Amino acid sequence: MPPVLSKPASAVVNRSQCSHVYFPARRSRTLQLSKNDTAKFGAALDNECDPYGWTYTSNAKVFPERVGGVILKWRIRVSRRTHKTSRKSVPRKSSTRYGTQIDAENAMYKYRKGCEPKTVQAKLNEWEKGLTNSAPVVVVPMDPTDVSTSIVDESTRVNIQRQRRSGGPQSSMYCRRPSNDED
Repeated sequence: MPPVLSKPASAVVNRSQCSHVYFPARRSRTLQLSKNDTAKFGAALDNECDPYGWTYTSNAKVFPERVGGVILKWRIRVSRRTHKTSRKSVPRKSSTRYGTQIDAENAMYKYRKGCEPKTVQAKLNEWEKGLTNSAPVVVVPMDPTDVSTSIVDESTRVNIQRQRRSGGPQSSMYCRRPSNDED
């Protein structure tokens, strides 16, 4: 018996799937977000509860308002549940209308956060503090004795200079120390 081939998805199904998938706008270099704003935008699009704490909202999306087939403004839409255990949700649209899709995407996190209860907003505030208080990334070169690129502060400079004078951090492993009777 020949294998049964599945039928290709119909055009209606493809259109439906495409209409429910959100594609963010492409950004030029001048419109790129900072690292923290990028993390917030990713959090606004995420439907998972952890680590952000979204409980009442999901499916954040920016959509165009059209009049006669022409896009006039952009708005933000989220699905809002009445209880966190509820499966039914009501689409909630922002009253603010934005001039471009990028402006609406930049405001999406703040709008979605405003739709959550105060307890979740407090958790999101703690998450935001973690973004701003995170330690800066330090690039460490392959050669730890290269002072020009690995200096973090003055104590690091002193430690590296000591290592150079002593023959490097691994010098004691490979070199035999002279004993007092060999001198």
